[in-house]
Amino acid sequence: MFKQNFSFSLFSQYRGELMGIAILGVCLLHAFAWAGMGESLVCKAIAPFARIAFTDGFLFLSGFGLYYSFSKNGDRRAFYLKRFNRVFLPYVIMGLPFFLFGLFWGGVSFPKFLLKVTTLYFWLFGNDGMWYISMSVALYALFPFAYRFMFANQTEKASVARGLSLILACILGCLALYHYVPTYYNMLEIGIAKTPMFFIGMLVAYYACHNKVISWKHIFGGGILLCITFLLKKHSTFVVSYYEMSYRLLMMPLACMMLTLLKCSLLNSALRWFGRYSLEIYVLQMLVLGIIGNVLMAVDCSSDYLPLIQTLFTFAIVLGLCEPVHKGIDKLIRKIE
Repeated sequence: MFKQNFSFSLFSQYRGELMGIAILGVCLLHAFAWAGMGESLVCKAIAPFARIAFTDGFLFLSGFGLYYSFSKNGDRRAFYLKRFNRVFLPYVIMGLPFFLFGLFWGGVSFPKFLLKVTTLYFWLFGNDGMWYISMSVALYALFPFAYRFMFANQTEKASVARGLSLILACILGCLALYHYVPTYYNMLEIGIAKTPMFFIGMLVAYYACHNKVISWKHIFGGGILLCITFLLKKHSTFVVSYYEMSYRLLMMPLACMMLTLLKCSLLNSALRWFGRYSLEIYVLQMLVLGIIGNVLMAVDCSSDYLPLIQTLFTFAIVLGLCEPVHKGIDKLIRKIE
């Protein structure tokens, strides 16, 4: 029964729900932080659930989904064109009005404006809220080469070994930056430290396509990895990101299993709704927050509750706009195509 119901294909079955869980977690923890309630008991109680997938989960699910897509159609040109239309172009369309506002009225220089539009800002100046987009563009560019390195004409053991070698290379690369260029590493840590999740997602997709089951040894191994990284992170801040990844890797399959057991169509539909508009929600919340802050300052709104008011307005606008923005961009891209 366990083998029949709980296979790696659960990640494919509940990919939309996991995307929803990830963006809900991001929104919740951002909301508490922006409202000045990041250390509240409520936030600490919600955090373990909000962190089930979080931003690491986005990269994992990206690698997972791209494997499925590329394994069906390995045309590199078609792959890049699809990613351009699905991620980069929507980001530019959503962000351009805000970036232009910053250019003309916000004191943003033209070179920085170009860097923001092209997603290169993160690599030179660090996180401006859009690190996930910058990381996605870079990883999408590398994906076809990583796919061929890991899976082209390889046995299962060879594919896993090559995947693990890429993951190890990512960790060692980050470790080198951490020790020798700590300032640059600290600037990029929020993104580059999560890179292994992308390649792990590719490996899990490989297992899902080959109908492999999630056994107790996988769950137990995940628990052991979580315990080891938990102990190590007390001695080095470098390990904190890998502890967080271990937590996601253990919790995401458990979340899929729970969704299977609950069989709650209303919950699944709600999570899929958030997952469907996760890109719009992620990008817009970062952009709208600053505009709302500027508006409240312009009308001289002074209150102890100003951060809370700004946060509530931000998410009210974002959740109201995400669906029509998604549909509008989709229509525009179809016309371009």
